[in-house]
Amino acid sequence: MERFFNFFKSTKILIIACLMLLLVMILFSVYDVAVDKTDRYAYDKEEIESMEVELVNINKADLDALCTLPDVGIVTANEIINYRNENGEFKSIEDIQYVKGISYNEYIKLLPMITIE
Repeated sequence: MERFFNFFKSTKILIIACLMLLLVMILFSVYDVAVDKTDRYAYDKEEIESMEVELVNINKADLDALCTLPDVGIVTANEIINYRNENGEFKSIEDIQYVKGISYNEYIKLLPMITIE
């Protein structure tokens, strides 16, 4: 009978530890969602100003114009065009993250170089 209670105690500790870990993971995910990610740029403001980059309108740009963007090759440019053809114009710049091949980090790099107007 003593073995049963020892097993129950160790199992109880393991369950509590797992629940605490789960709680910590939930708190971090909630914090990550709560942070306003639109204020982050891959470049600092001086670097953006010194680039003298012409904004690319992702609603109107053709394949060649899209390929001028950093880390956007022919495949990703085609995905942007396909997404636009299937879903209509982008309603916000953030919507480009729905395009296959554009991660959040790539979106951050593109942010100062793209427009929808």
